[in-house]
Amino acid sequence: MKKPTQAPRTCPVSSVDVAALARDASCVGSCEHKAGPWWGGRRGVRIGADGKAVRPKRQHTMICPLTSLRDGDRATKWLQTALSRCQFDFVEGDKRFPKHVWYVDSDGQGWAGRCINSVSGAYKGWPVGVDAMNRMKNRGRR
Repeated sequence: MKKPTQAPRTCPVSSVDVAALARDASCVGSCEHKAGPWWGGRRGVRIGADGKAVRPKRQHTMICPLTSLRDGDRATKWLQTALSRCQFDFVEGDKRFPKHVWYVDSDGQGWAGRCINSVSGAYKGWPVGVDAMNRMKNRGRR
């Protein structure tokens, strides 16, 4: 028997809810997308002989180039902008914060974010290509 899919809601009920989400969310980053030191500590991936990230049991890992405290602040602003624009999938299973968020910066680079603490609104993020951005935007919308 096929597992039923959960249809995402596009946005919380009111603009007040969206404003509160955007205000309270922050990008805390993640070592699993860092190849060197960053604002949160030490790297979590190795770079293989082929120049690509190596993580056990992971097929692909995108390396995030944001490493400084300033970069972390910029990522938090991007996250808050994405939330205020309802650029996320908010499904019934999510707590206060939506699990998946996406954003395109001024250079046209796409970014994906995932909520890692649904109570405090802490997110991690990484760069993604155009195809992945389109899949995120269209997830669950048929």
